[in-house]
Amino acid sequence: MNTIVLARINTISFRKLSQLRWLSHLATRNGIKVLGIERLTITKTRLSSVGKKDGNVPAQKERESSQLQRSILEEVLISEKRKPTTFTGKVAEGASNTFLYAVVSYYLILIIICSLMEDDGFIIVKKCKSRRRGVVYNERRFSGSTSDIEKAMKKAAAQIESSGLSEWLRLCIRSILTDRRLVRISVIGNGHFDAIWEAGTHQLALAIILRDEFNSELIFQEPCSSSSEREWLSNQSKTVMREDTTMLLPSSKDGVELFLFIHGIHCLLNDFLWFNWDKNTLKNTIILCNNYNRIDLIGGSKQINAECDVLNKYRDIATFISLPSYEPYPSFFANTSVMLSALSEKMMAMRLLARNSQLPHKHEFSLHRSCMATVGRL
Repeated sequence: MNTIVLARINTISFRKLSQLRWLSHLATRNGIKVLGIERLTITKTRLSSVGKKDGNVPAQKERESSQLQRSILEEVLISEKRKPTTFTGKVAEGASNTFLYAVVSYYLILIIICSLMEDDGFIIVKKCKSRRRGVVYNERRFSGSTSDIEKAMKKAAAQIESSGLSEWLRLCIRSILTDRRLVRISVIGNGHFDAIWEAGTHQLALAIILRDEFNSELIFQEPCSSSSEREWLSNQSKTVMREDTTMLLPSSKDGVELFLFIHGIHCLLNDFLWFNWDKNTLKNTIILCNNYNRIDLIGGSKQINAECDVLNKYRDIATFISLPSYEPYPSFFANTSVMLSALSEKMMAMRLLARNSQLPHKHEFSLHRSCMATVGRL
């Protein structure tokens, strides 16, 4: 019987191993004995074959058949992958390896990103098709309930009282009124107020404090209010939601009206002044808005500055008294001032008080630094 001995067995692939076992079985059926098949691991091998003769000499055909089987077995075991020698072969091999690496890297990065997004709660959104179709998705906002609004407003009112801002504004408005009465407070472009972190919550809370202090009517004008915010406002006393988009002032000879344009749009305030450009009307008007006395170009550009021609004329003759810093949210009233058309002697004293004195609650108030990032923001 002919014998094939497997020697120096190192590592070989699973495919080679299966082929080896199949050929070993085939060789055994043809009278070829294979040694070492049980000790195979996944290795490369070298094969040495040793032919042994037994007592019976096979016939010529049987010897040729066994030699053929042995050559097939040797070819499978010994043959290794040959590297290409031609230029086209090398290019093809490099391209296949590069493509494989790219595919593996892409899926690996995709798996990592998906795992991170799942942990943070984000969702992958494909925008290619929507952009081609011209579809624009608006940012989704989850509005708070009426109970959330009530809690947020109470917290904001408490913070405004403790900061001393409401007391400072009371003294300021009383100095402007003299013997007149504050009949109306209008809040325009306030924004949402259903959470404590919303600037509109603190601004509306300040307006409500002034409403109760001066026994005035509060008019709220905001087209982007949610249904919960509208419901909450409808249950408030002395509060009216105005649906009209015009900003014409009602005639009030003896009374004074306070307008809150905090961080409002410049052109909106410009139109407001244009609609109400009357000496008597503006004399009875107090506007809480950006400190335009510190701005060279309204809106930061010559184009916007040219569009606000009425506002430019008014700020030349108006008086600006800066609001003190509000903690713990200084950006909510940053660069905000009281704007009025005339300055009385009491207002001069109030202006000095804002600069030099220390007001209640141990908050030292001074002119706030200009914050150009918030100017013109809704």
